[in-house]
Amino acid sequence: MRIGLLGGTFSPPHHGHVICAQEARIQLELDEVWLLPVADPPHRTLDPSDHPPGELRLSMCRLAVIGQPGLGVCGVELDRGGTSYTVDTLDELVKKDSDNEFTLIVGADQAMAFGNWREPDRIGQLAEVAVAARVDHDRDQAMSEVIRATGGKQPRSIEMPRVDISSSLIRERIYGGNTVAHLVPAGIAELIEEKKLYA
Repeated sequence: MRIGLLGGTFSPPHHGHVICAQEARIQLELDEVWLLPVADPPHRTLDPSDHPPGELRLSMCRLAVIGQPGLGVCGVELDRGGTSYTVDTLDELVKKDSDNEFTLIVGADQAMAFGNWREPDRIGQLAEVAVAARVDHDRDQAMSEVIRATGGKQPRSIEMPRVDISSSLIRERIYGGNTVAHLVPAGIAELIEEKKLYA
């Protein structure tokens, strides 16, 4: 199977994540795209007062993919715990099923810093890299950085529609006592309210 991996904190997952995953699946002709919630991101600390624990972020991801053809959730980084390095995750997934072909889906901002990731050349050996971007200038720079960091591997490009939703915007809305039901997939706003997340 051809599987796309869309990693993130997903705190919380929102419509922008789903749109990115589906556009990647369709444009790259993938069989499935998995949302891959991070345990501890290497580039920042998840403050437990601002972000729910992994099992709740995983539950929100599972709600996000309900009714979405070809989308799934992978909890391998949460199961492993500790700092989540993409190269370790790909190593583990490839060892589990070497018949799968993986595509790592990254935003242009992530791709710009690809040279700072752990073993980017090894990532390029284990998976194809696809860059999701809206602006041509950012895309060109991002693609060039992936090529440089992976030692010459050409990434794929995903055309993204403009979606001005972010997890930080949603958290700010919740802190302000405003509804986010229109910004997140069905069931997530209810779970946030029930568990008093981001309160």
